[in-house]
Amino acid sequence: MKAIGVMTGAVFLLAAPAAVAQQERDWGGIERCATIAEAGERHACLDRELAALGLLDRAPTTAAVRAPVSPPVQARAVPSSAPSAATSDTMVYEESEPRAPVIADMTSSVATARLDRRRGLEVEAANGTRWRSTSSVSLRRAPPEGAPFAVEQGALGSYTCRIESSTYFKCERLS
Repeated sequence: MKAIGVMTGAVFLLAAPAAVAQQERDWGGIERCATIAEAGERHACLDRELAALGLLDRAPTTAAVRAPVSPPVQARAVPSSAPSAATSDTMVYEESEPRAPVIADMTSSVATARLDRRRGLEVEAANGTRWRSTSSVSLRRAPPEGAPFAVEQGALGSYTCRIESSTYFKCERLS
């Protein structure tokens, strides 16, 4: 048993220099490609090297590489009433204003409410908006008509619904 282990170790030690030499040959072409400044030529060179190593199944193709294009920025000249530090050729870029939330805070009352089997709740408020819970709600029965109902906007476009003063749950607007 010990002899088999020694023989296996000897085979790996003898094969190691060959593997290192193969790895250096493989990386030599890739390192040459990395020194090419133009992107299209560099990619074509890498395609050829990877195909020669058998790592790229398809034939190398040359395609023009497009430079990333930034969207145009709206600029306006500084008005003459600007502070004296700005010159007439100074450009000030307009800041985009944040969008107003669809519903920041809403207070209403329950017009209709329905519990489903998955412990979800659908509420129609007195103002006509409809809401559905996205998290489970711990109610044994649907809230009565006329119960206070409020919605607050949370982070990243989420909403938190509240029935009466104690039941909070995450919800989404249906209409």
